[in-house]
This record gives sequence, structure tokens and C-alpha cells, in this order.
Amino acid sequence: MKITDIFSVWETSNRESYDNLDLSPERIRAIIKPRMNRSLLPVKINIVTYLIVQFASIIMLSYNLSLFLNNSTLLILTTVMLISASVFFFYGLNTIYRINRTDYVFRDLLESIQKKLKLLRINCEIWLWICSASIIILILALNMMIDSVEGTFRINHISLVTAIIVIVFFFTYGVNKLSLSRVINEYRDYYSDLQNNALDRVTARDKWVRKYRVWIIIGLAIIFILLLFAFIKGIMVSHQLGV
Repeated sequence: MKITDIFSVWETSNRESYDNLDLSPERIRAIIKPRMNRSLLPVKINIVTYLIVQFASIIMLSYNLSLFLNNSTLLILTTVMLISASVFFFYGLNTIYRINRTDYVFRDLLESIQKKLKLLRINCEIWLWICSASIIILILALNMMIDSVEGTFRINHISLVTAIIVIVFFFTYGVNKLSLSRVINEYRDYYSDLQNNALDRVTARDKWVRKYRVWIIIGLAIIFILLLFAFIKGIMVSHQLGV
């Protein structure tokens, strides 16, 4: 069987499955609950990824402290960055803990969705800015560790370096914002369908995803490549400019 035939069979069965079901409130909840967990997976992966970034920054900055013991300015700067990375790290741990905790605290699915929507709109929005700052801290920490000479570290072409930092910062935020917005919209659809005892929005979203599946995969791959490129380019350019 060709892969296109497999997709065709899957789409047909998935499209007909809801029509043949007795859509009682309990059945609707049983359909939506596992979807909620899948929808949150990108958010959890994002948090874990940047927790690793922050942990790596903490290690490098801790080492950098020993390099700048005789340079008060760089010592203060490194200390501030270390404290920031540590605060970001614990904020991320707290956020993923609170997201997971809603499944145990709120037994009612509507209440759970409301709480998670609040976390996504407020806590995770704050996390997006933290992610951007974490990338900048990691780039600076790495370059400080590599380019420090006898306890000193110079920034050449500061205007160009600032421009690069700003671009990387907002590009990282934009990419993560797109992903978070999609999750929030999915949770709004779940909430609406649960209130109306229907699967109208879930079905409509399934049809949209099936229609644009290939383009979605390509788009996600491009976004990932661009994000990786921006990070690597930021390190390479800043290193060449003496950051």
C-alpha cells in the first residue's frame, strides 16, 4: 500500500468516525481530553528546550566568574547574567509544573481548560520573552568564555552587534509566538465545543489540518531551520566582531 493510500484511508476513517459516534457529553470529553494533552506537547518541548539553554548558560557563566575576578565591570555583568539565567530557569520549572498540575487539581475539564488558557496567555507569554533573552545570554556567555583574554573582554562594532542581538531576540520571540498562538486557539476550540456539547470546531480544525498538512510540516521545518540558523549566525558574527 502506498503512503498516499494510507493517508487517504486515515482521512476517510477519521472524517466518518465522529459522524458514527453517539456524541454524548461524556464521549465528547473522552475525545477532547487526549487532544488537549497532544496540543500542549509543543509548549512542554519548548520549555524543556530552553531550560537546557538556561542550564548551559548557568554553567558557562559560573565558569566566566572565575575569569573576571579582577575586572569589576565584567564581574558585575556576568553576575547579573547568571542571576537572570537562574531566575529564568526556575520560572520555567514552575511554569511546566503548574501546567501539569492543572490535570490533578481541576477534575472538571472546562475548569482545567480555563486554567490552562490563563497559564498560556499570561505565564507562557512571559516565558516567550524569557526564551528570547535566554538565547542572547547563551550567545554572550559562550563568546565571553571563548574570547576572554587575561580577564578582559571587548565588544567591537557595538552598533552592529546591538542590531544582531535585537534581530535574534525578536525573531526568536516571533517564532515561539506563532507556536503558542496555535495552542491557545486549539484550547479555545476545545472550550467552545465542550460548552456546546459538540465537536464542530474540532472537526473544522481537523479538516483544515488535513488540507494543509504538507504545508504545515514544511513551514515548521523552515521555521526550525531559520531559528537554528539565527542562533548559529549570531554566535559566528559576534565571535568575528569580538563579542
